[in-house]
This record gives sequence, structure tokens and C-alpha cells, in this order.
Amino acid sequence: MSKTNPSNSPRFQIDRALVSSPAFRALKTPNAVRVLLDFHSKRRWVEKTNGRRRKKQWAFVNNGELEYTYKEAEHRGMSSSVFVRALDELIAHGFIDVVETGAGVHKMKTLYSLSDRWQKWGTEEYVINKRPKKKRWRENRGFQRGHPYHPPKSRT
Repeated sequence: MSKTNPSNSPRFQIDRALVSSPAFRALKTPNAVRVLLDFHSKRRWVEKTNGRRRKKQWAFVNNGELEYTYKEAEHRGMSSSVFVRALDELIAHGFIDVVETGAGVHKMKTLYSLSDRWQKWGTEEYVINKRPKKKRWRENRGFQRGHPYHPPKSRT
């Protein structure tokens, strides 16, 4: 009986070390656990080829491209403030990192990556990351100065 591709499987896998870690046990809200499980379920796997090895090995390929929108969180029963607190808690405990912030700009989504910083949580080696502040403007997005719809500031 052959195993199916983990990306297409109705199941997903979480390391036992993650669940038994002090960082996971210190999560205060159940919504943070729900969001972390959602991130792990969004992982995409491909089979690695290692020459003559017979045992299948899988590689996680979409780290840094994980999306979780406010609409998706709302659809799963979380308000935006609850979702923000869950994300902040996961970032503070080292489970996820923000790769690129969407900053609320139309059709721009925030991209996340799963992190291994949780393994050092509670030690002196732990590096604290915070969510990056939203940049109001991004290059080549929206009405920039010089665009006909970007009115000049009046000097009155």
C-alpha cells in the first residue's frame, strides 16, 4: 500500500516536540492554537528525490508563502481583533514570522512563514520578533505623487 502525497491527504502532521514544548504550553488563547493548526494545515509538500533511497522523503515547499487573511479568519469564526491577538501571540512565541506585510492595500496579502524560533523560547538565546509596522505606501501601489488622481497639497 503506497502512501499518498501529504498535501492531498485529509490529515496533517505536527511534531510531537512542538506540542510538548514550553512555548506551545504557554499559549494563552485557544484561538492562537487554532490559527497555528490552520497554518500547519496549509503546508504544501513535495517528494524529495535522494537518488537510490527507497524510503520516500517529503519537503515543505511553501514556507514564506503562507496566507491567512482576515476574511478567512472571520469565516472561521474569529473577529479581526481576536485574529490579531492570536497572530501576535504566535509571533511572540516564535511559531510564525511575517515575511511580507500586505498593509491593507487592495489585493495584497500578508505572507507568513513557519518558524523554529519556538525551540529556543524561554532561553537567553531566544530572539524576540514583533510584527512589522504597516507601511502606508508601497512602491508602485495606489495613487502616487504625480498621478492625475493624486491631488497636490494646497498651500493655504
